[in-house]
Amino acid sequence: MYLAYGLLQPTSDFALAEAQNRLAAMFPQYSVATNGNQITVSHHKWEIELALLDGPQIAADSQHLAEKLVGIDVPTIAGCNRRVEVWSNTPDQHLEHFGDYQTVIEVVKSFSGVIAVDPKEPGLL
Repeated sequence: MYLAYGLLQPTSDFALAEAQNRLAAMFPQYSVATNGNQITVSHHKWEIELALLDGPQIAADSQHLAEKLVGIDVPTIAGCNRRVEVWSNTPDQHLEHFGDYQTVIEVVKSFSGVIAVDPKEPGLL
């Protein structure tokens, strides 16, 4: 239901352990757990995931996104070969967790060198 990318510039200070700490502080009533390169934030039957990805496919995806985003420095986005994917597949028909989704995006954006985008309708968040 929800999907966003945090494109990480080469100078980004994003760190998964610190992201877990910041998420736990923002969601004290939720479970915030790490498994490898993934963080799961959950509460009752709802959960949202974050995963840190890197490699050639991420660089290719960034190049593709850079071509679709208007008014953005193309080389800056195209140079991102790491990203944080944020998603939730849990149904949220009444948007009860939309605020939680936005808070997770704000936590990701709290790191330097992060460009938050909506990959479905390419645009900045």
